[in-house]
Amino acid sequence: MTAGDVVEFLYPRHNYAHAPLRWVARRVRVKEIRDITEQPLDPITPVLNPHLRRSAVLLVGEDVTIGQERSFYVGSMVNVRRIDGNDV
Repeated sequence: MTAGDVVEFLYPRHNYAHAPLRWVARRVRVKEIRDITEQPLDPITPVLNPHLRRSAVLLVGEDVTIGQERSFYVGSMVNVRRIDGNDV
């Protein structure tokens, strides 16, 4: 995945460690892929959401279904596939 790609994947409706996994289909135009080991989160972020399932890579992009910028932890994504921009 690189900036500009459109990817489709399943992501938990609620990405919290204690929440049951209920998958939602997402279609996202990638804006940025961020390695949080090299570009750490703001120190307050884990404090505000201590039970969020996190991984080392964060995808930031526009959820084209709802037209809003969202962030997704790559480690929580399943069935990821890149789609042709004409299919968006």
